Amino acid sequence: QRPRGPEGPARLRSGRPWRVVGLAAAVCASSEVSHEPPPQHMGICFICAQREEQDPRPAGAVEPEDLFRPLKRLATEGSEEVCDRIEVLERPAPASAGPPPLQPPPPSSAAAASAATGVAGEPPPSAEGMFVSDFARAVPRPHPTVDSPEIQAAIAQAGSSDEFMRVLEALTGSGQRVGPGAAGPRLRGARVSNPEPAFLQALQNMLGWTLGYETRPTPETRALKERDRLEILLKYRQPEDPGNPPTVAMLDYLVDTLFGVPMRPVGPEVVAPQYQNLEGEIVTSSWVEADWARFRAEAAATRRPETKFMPNRYPYILPERPGATELQRRAQHSILWYFNTPEEPLNDPGDAQIERDLRAAVAREAQARRLPGIDYIWYRNPFMSAPDVFHVQVFWIVPVES
Repeated sequence: QRPRGPEGPARLRSGRPWRVVGLAAAVCASSEVSHEPPPQHMGICFICAQREEQDPRPAGAVEPEDLFRPLKRLATEGSEEVCDRIEVLERPAPASAGPPPLQPPPPSSAAAASAATGVAGEPPPSAEGMFVSDFARAVPRPHPTVDSPEIQAAIAQAGSSDEFMRVLEALTGSGQRVGPGAAGPRLRGARVSNPEPAFLQALQNMLGWTLGYETRPTPETRALKERDRLEILLKYRQPEDPGNPPTVAMLDYLVDTLFGVPMRPVGPEVVAPQYQNLEGEIVTSSWVEADWARFRAEAAATRRPETKFMPNRYPYILPERPGATELQRRAQHSILWYFNTPEEPLNDPGDAQIERDLRAAVAREAQARRLPGIDYIWYRNPFMSAPDVFHVQVFWIVPVES
């Protein structure tokens, strides 16, 4: 973080006293998209520092604007500016004098990227108690666009594969009627075992409604996900060691909101940390945690929670096609969730069981909405942003033809 004022970089180089006040983490705000790098490739840790003198702010209230602007810009403007040469340098974390500002403010202009390093293209000098991240020296590798020759060649190759033909045949065939009689909703669906961007784009080129190479969440979705993660930090117990790069523990949040597992306040031995919220205020967390003993006692008299088929709270931007209704014009983005306890391994039941569970869920959706049919694809996201509970991504649409 540079000092305030236009003379900031020069004052930093002049040897004015700075002190370390905590570790801040820029966490990738992107929703899970199969062709984006995993979040740890976009998380960059910095040591926050502030001037010793003439600074009335408390040690933990470091203003994060200059620190986070370039990182948030990279996270929100797409992965094409992020290269796999960016790494987190491991250093012993100093004792924090206050709560770390974990959440960045809204993104700023591209000029902030050079402002945060002092001079465009030049990293700030090293000083005792500070270190320079490779972020300042990394050379971004442009992300090829869908029109580039290499991507077009990859799309053509994917479109001629046996896997592509299998999925296409399943989504354009006669399908299967469900429910009583021959007039029930018709279901057509397939698992996408290769959710690579070129394969998805080849599928979109043929069908017109699936996600493709340049699918991204909306800016509003990114902002909602960022705010939700902060709320999770404030409400649900987090591990003492968040890992490197830091992650948000989401199991309690997911089993609470999805499966109704009872919660209880954490014990007095748990020290509630403080965080800086998106409005810049220092707030103390009020944690709860899953009451698994109570859940097991109640579950003994009931059934294990079933799968949940729910709309994705952070949907992707999907293409629009001609159609009489909204459900015919644009695909819906849903998630099929599977329950598990902390002691259990991630509950991936296998392709055959997922297909049975999903077909039953889609059939219930069609019957409840009185839809003539549903076409759908599903896949396991290789870069889950919520890996605590197993789930698969589902995209479905009402076919235009009867």
